[in-house]
Amino acid sequence: KILNSVIFLFVLLSFLSLSYSSERKGNGKIKGKITEKGTKRPLIGANIILLNTKLGASSDRNGNFIINSVPQGEYTLKASYISYRNITIEGIKVIENETTEINIELEKSFIDVPSIVVTASKRTQSYTDLPVSVDIVTSREIKKLNTVALNEVLEYSPGINIIGGQINIRGSGGYRMGTGSPVLLLIDGIPVLAGDTGDIKWDVIPITEIERVEVIKGAGSALYGTAAIGGVINVITRSASEKPETNLRISGGFYSKPIYKEWIWKNKHQAFYSIDVSHSRRIGKLNFLLTSGRKYSQGYHQNGEYDRWNLFCKIKYSFSPGNHWTLFTNWATEDHGVFIQWKNINSPLEVPKENVGEWTRSNKLNIASKYYRLINRNLAFNIKSYLYRTSFMNVLYDSTTHSRSNRIGNEVQFDYFYKKSHVITTGLESIFDIVNSDLFGGFHYGIDAAFYIQDEIKLNKDFKLTAGFRYDYKKIDSLKSENQLSPKLGLTYNPNNSITFRINTGRGFRYPLISEAFANTVQSGFRILPNPDIRSESSWSYETGMNFLISPFFQGDVALFWNDYWNFIEANPDRKGSVRFENLTRARIKGIEINSQFAPYNFFTILFNYTYIKGEELTGGINEPLAYRPEHILNISGDFLYKQMKIGANFRYISRIKKYKMFPDDKRVPVYLVDAWIGIELKNYVLQWKANNLLQYYYTKIERNLAPIRNFTLTINRKF
Repeated sequence: KILNSVIFLFVLLSFLSLSYSSERKGNGKIKGKITEKGTKRPLIGANIILLNTKLGASSDRNGNFIINSVPQGEYTLKASYISYRNITIEGIKVIENETTEINIELEKSFIDVPSIVVTASKRTQSYTDLPVSVDIVTSREIKKLNTVALNEVLEYSPGINIIGGQINIRGSGGYRMGTGSPVLLLIDGIPVLAGDTGDIKWDVIPITEIERVEVIKGAGSALYGTAAIGGVINVITRSASEKPETNLRISGGFYSKPIYKEWIWKNKHQAFYSIDVSHSRRIGKLNFLLTSGRKYSQGYHQNGEYDRWNLFCKIKYSFSPGNHWTLFTNWATEDHGVFIQWKNINSPLEVPKENVGEWTRSNKLNIASKYYRLINRNLAFNIKSYLYRTSFMNVLYDSTTHSRSNRIGNEVQFDYFYKKSHVITTGLESIFDIVNSDLFGGFHYGIDAAFYIQDEIKLNKDFKLTAGFRYDYKKIDSLKSENQLSPKLGLTYNPNNSITFRINTGRGFRYPLISEAFANTVQSGFRILPNPDIRSESSWSYETGMNFLISPFFQGDVALFWNDYWNFIEANPDRKGSVRFENLTRARIKGIEINSQFAPYNFFTILFNYTYIKGEELTGGINEPLAYRPEHILNISGDFLYKQMKIGANFRYISRIKKYKMFPDDKRVPVYLVDAWIGIELKNYVLQWKANNLLQYYYTKIERNLAPIRNFTLTINRKF
């Protein structure tokens, strides 16, 4: 009944909003050109917004922009572009039926300075206004790192560690055996988590079409609900080009042979390759982007092969300025081998004889629709609907299991600017899961209905207060229903354009997944047991920090964080080797994160990030380290630019993991990794070479699973 009521409200509000026309006579326009200071080179895709309104625009390939339907009045304009210093222009007057012209010049910064963010408050914001820690990964960074999956890129970001394909932001997740991500993944603002296992399917992300990735750290449940207890990742794909454009990316490489002869399981180098093709264009008010690709690898260990195919389509139709509809489609399929543990310490790249040939097939389909309507300069709404369908089949020596899930989601959101001192964001959301799986005990369903509201209050020109909450009703068939209230509070102090201080607190929660409550199977000798008494985990997160831009040559961010958890969900093995997902009474994760960029010369850039994480299990009054979490993560990288050539390297240190769970006595070592790359940009070509794990360092993050050994990749990008 609650779910039906929520959906009815969606429909009612949508029709009421559609009936209110945003086309108003007597408005004016603001147009102009945005260029690089000194060279006058046009900046493509720069962001121009009118502060305290919902009005804005992006510059075209010639640097031109136009903001239509601007009511008469006086405005403050903010222009931003990645790697350039933001500029704010006050006192821009707009007169009825007239056009105000303004030309903007942005000063080059030799470091990647974030400009705007859309994820932290579910709307466009200036980076300096954020009360939470945010990291931005640009398309330029993704291309430089030359990988086929986003999780391989995110490991270079501050505070992030990937274990067994599962992402940890500041130690929020550890390793949960392929289920229960504590981080919510969005693609263009649409949630993309499987309805049965709640994990991230990295192959569904179109890595060649990413414009940027926004990583929000800390509990995000006050706006995003369950699954955002550890943070939010929003993958923002690029817009279609104005003129027809085709891109071809061909990549190939191989793994080195192990140093130790007894480790060699193949007499030849194991190879991998990928091919991606995309095309985009605009036809009148319609623009579209279509990309497809294949990734294949023989793997560096036995059962390590994979074969992935993917398709991504993005269609956008603009009815008028501030009134557009977007359709997204993601499809991916993958066949890959299964490697649960090695044969023995002397044969770490082989599996036990009985496990040879085990494999998994998975399919993913995501269809999403998003409609945005600017009603007037102070009010806008958007409606999102999506279907995310996943299925997989495990073929193991002792079992064959299947699972199929459908997640159906709807959301309507309103943004209202009130008297230039309040920005109110409010909305309704519903999610319905349908799962049919012999792995999880047959048929199950899940319901989530939610309401959220947030107010950003401008106290004066230097201080901003953010306050809000979200209410969730959550139910999975035979489990007890729960009502969750997740408040948040944040404050920013911005005395000038170069420094921002922030402090925030918020509550997070994660309702148990169908896989955590009902898994009942034997896989490769491991018994996984159900736990119908499992409850939601919850947390309170606290953070204080500052970001600063001392000059065009130096930028940094420092944060102190403290997260308290109750009923923390972890996979716990018993003495017989059976595994059950259970609630810990208490846990705590605290630490510090430091991130900086330094460009002493316009041809040389240094990036440094360090995270200290102290994770403790407090159950029974005994402080023990949380499993699968390092205390120290350090990344140092440098890039040297000479004409059209860029040469760079990265050093990554991950301290020794103090605690394993499945095989607690296994030896653990710290991680020391060196990666190197070279890129050359020609007129229509980009050539890239990269070496991963250049020094051939051997280590594990999960018991009896050797991490990737040294490999080399050569990539050719061609634009038509």
